[in-house]
Amino acid sequence: MKRSKVLLSISLMLAAIFAISACGSDSQYKDDVSIDALSNAIINAVPEENGYTTMGNDYISLEFSGATDITENTSAYCVVASTTSSNVNEFGVFHVNGDKTKVKDAVQSYVDQQTGKLRSMLEMYSADELSKLDEAKVTVYGNYVIYTIFSKDQTDLALKAVSDLLTAE
Repeated sequence: MKRSKVLLSISLMLAAIFAISACGSDSQYKDDVSIDALSNAIINAVPEENGYTTMGNDYISLEFSGATDITENTSAYCVVASTTSSNVNEFGVFHVNGDKTKVKDAVQSYVDQQTGKLRSMLEMYSADELSKLDEAKVTVYGNYVIYTIFSKDQTDLALKAVSDLLTAE
């Protein structure tokens, strides 16, 4: 009898742990926020004097080595960059409806490639932008993958704006 009570207690404890872990990070974020709303939130949080340009859909296929992983596993996405060539501010927003790991890995690969390409140019022409490459970040919020190439303060502002929109109430 005593042994069965111990087993029951352990079983209940394990069930509680699994129930708590089932309420993981995906469920704490909304899944119905549009890519446009998220992009606008980032643009408003990190305004650019000369504005931003939204890259066309062909940008993914031309610039991302994992383009197929992105197009096959997202329902919507956008990549936005500063219109000024001397400013490397850039971000991307991806709404994942498939394999999140594939999308995150493809985005991380792009960020690594992009920052590598820009580094040698910036060392010669715009050293004050180099710190943005060191702060480049890929972040996952539920079914959204966001990358930012901003300064640390700008990244903090952008990700707070995203988090505010996506955090479930």
